Amino acid sequence: MKILFHIIIFIVFSCAAYAEDSSKSIVDNILSNGVIVNPDSNTNDILNKLGKPTEIQTKAVDNLYSDIDDELSSITYMGLSLLVYTTKSLENNWSKVSKVSVKGNNYLLPYNIKIGTNKSDLINILGKPHQINDNYWYYYSSDNEPHLQLILIINNNKLQEFIWSYMP
Repeated sequence: MKILFHIIIFIVFSCAAYAEDSSKSIVDNILSNGVIVNPDSNTNDILNKLGKPTEIQTKAVDNLYSDIDDELSSITYMGLSLLVYTTKSLENNWSKVSKVSVKGNNYLLPYNIKIGTNKSDLINILGKPHQINDNYWYYYSSDNEPHLQLILIINNNKLQEFIWSYMP
């Protein structure tokens, strides 16, 4: 009887540990793969994938390591906004999506998350947030990558905005 009890306890704790790990991997997967677009997309990649935006604004940003200014582009669609940072240095020209904010229901989010998903379903999918400040839920990568975060804005117990953020 004692052996059966120990086996049951082992199975229960193994399942609980697996559930926690799978929640972390879901958050890590979202953080590493981005939302709506590839995190390494440039402005043209986004325009080719999503079509003509309702608004696009680009401004110069000082580059601390070069005399050539970088660019920060804000691309807005109905219910979706993106920020893309592009370096313009002579030897290393690259782009990185720094923020994707989804407020509209017409965009496919990972793991069947939708704007309007209730809090309990979000916790079942993503696990408990690492940090909560008022209506803001914060999720971070398990490898402690401080620049990547997932921010959920909750209003009336439902998801109002889904934000993927990379801030170097």
